[in-house]
Amino acid sequence: MSNPVRMGETVDKVLMALTKQEAWEDLFTITYTFPKGEVEVTKKHKVSLVTNCMGRLESVKQTFLRNIGDNLDYGNVEFVLLNYGSRDDLDLWAFDNLLPYIRDGIVNYYKTTEPVYYSMTHSRNICFKVAQGDIVNNVDSDHFIKEGFAKRVNEIANQFDTQKIAFVKSRQKNRGRIGMYKDEFLKLGGYDEGIEGYGFDDQDLLARAYHLGFMLAPFGGQYSEITSDHKRHQAGNYKVKDWKYTQRRNAMISLLNLHMRRFVANEGHHWGKAHLIHNFSTEMDI
Repeated sequence: MSNPVRMGETVDKVLMALTKQEAWEDLFTITYTFPKGEVEVTKKHKVSLVTNCMGRLESVKQTFLRNIGDNLDYGNVEFVLLNYGSRDDLDLWAFDNLLPYIRDGIVNYYKTTEPVYYSMTHSRNICFKVAQGDIVNNVDSDHFIKEGFAKRVNEIANQFDTQKIAFVKSRQKNRGRIGMYKDEFLKLGGYDEGIEGYGFDDQDLLARAYHLGFMLAPFGGQYSEITSDHKRHQAGNYKVKDWKYTQRRNAMISLLNLHMRRFVANEGHHWGKAHLIHNFSTEMDI
């Protein structure tokens, strides 16, 4: 009688074997370009700060309005909130709290009822596609971005002559805090929607971007804070609840795509596809 082997253990062994090969080293060697402090600003880019939510209303209540208040002084800023099939009272909260900002063009609220399960990659792709800013930054629903974040992103953008920049929190544990020029994000194919469930979505996006010539510029942990009730692995809305397994599986998908030099994701696929209701009134398809 044979001994059963868990798939998670098998994936771990394959990943360990592959990453020990010298031929794979260049795929995992990433250099970060640390920007200067305050610099002369010659262009004030429109910055979009985008958040999506499925079942995270209590987090949104804590963070969203504070994030708006902490960055309104930048002026050329947009906040996007996507109701990604959230089966709570997110609509009611948004209607009661965001209408003045919507009327002033500061907030854009979108809703889709199509998703049954949460997809980190698909939900973020929708947000980046509907965002109106030159530069789009993801902000998870349980994150505070702190005062001056939008201004700091624009300062960093003004330091470089290229738009191939990924604005990241730090070299480790970005926790979804990634931004890019929207046009460059679209050329990159967005987040890889073949990566499903929890794990490795950020790492894959940054690795593909780096190998296509992007500079990875940290803005610093001083612009990041999480709610006190933050839970790292909330698997309830995922189709596959075993986050350790999906993280391993997604790492394997990413590694193989990188090895095949498939740096542009979702080719031949209508990615970020959704039927949306915009600001409680207008229906649209993207």
